[in-house]
Amino acid sequence: MFGFNLQALLHFLRIQGDWSDREEAEPEDEVLDEIPKATVAAVSATPAPLVVPPPPTLGTPPPPTASMPGRVVLDDGFFESIVDNRDIAPKDKRKKRRKLSDITAVVLHQTAAQRSQENALRKSKNVTCHILITPGGNVCLNHPWEAYLYAADLFNSFSISIEFTGNFEGHPGKGDWYKPEKFGRGEPTDIQILRGKQVLQWLIYEENLGITMVLAHRQARTKRKNKNGRWKVAKVLDPGWRIYSTVAMWAERVLNLDRRPQWTLGNGATIPGVWEEPPSDIA
Repeated sequence: MFGFNLQALLHFLRIQGDWSDREEAEPEDEVLDEIPKATVAAVSATPAPLVVPPPPTLGTPPPPTASMPGRVVLDDGFFESIVDNRDIAPKDKRKKRRKLSDITAVVLHQTAAQRSQENALRKSKNVTCHILITPGGNVCLNHPWEAYLYAADLFNSFSISIEFTGNFEGHPGKGDWYKPEKFGRGEPTDIQILRGKQVLQWLIYEENLGITMVLAHRQARTKRKNKNGRWKVAKVLDPGWRIYSTVAMWAERVLNLDRRPQWTLGNGATIPGVWEEPPSDIA
């Protein structure tokens, strides 16, 4: 007769976890850290929150002909910076297809890894996002707008994910880069910030997407499982204060986009006040 090992069975069941609600941990999605063991049981026992997508119309961006102080110019430099990776990016990242009318938000991210311009451009097609902005200012189009990607957790169904290459400080003056010894320390370049603004303007007025919100990845779910079934917690550094204070705040002021700073889905985190108004001696 075979012996029955209850402990082995429980271990097997534990590592399988609940895969029905899993988001893949992609190679560039580095802002992750393991939950302390003492909290795993409590997290596992907590029912998944009811996901209620936001209303499709939360704001009204001004028409292209409106007077818009602070608006950026979509010049030749912007269009020449575009790199179209959509035919060569891995197709298996496109989990399903969405309606364009369902897309009402952009989500800002950082890759949490410093790269040179050359390296970022060479590896750009592998980053799981719709748009990647490199340190040198290239705008890499990785996937069609209709593609549902595992990029922004509970925001995936209604958002365009925009990644900025770099490992950026989370909060001003805190020195809270993600694993800086491994992934470096950096800050967004001026051209990245400009391209971020241009991309938002382009998506609304040239691509005619019904975008009314600009969100940070930290506002989406922060707890998930990796491919081994172990619980992970996303650090709340994404996209970092510099990207948020320069791009998201500009989009609210100039494009009339709704930031919804206190709104989260799942167990996401709200936007800190210092991201909205960084100290003047640091900004």
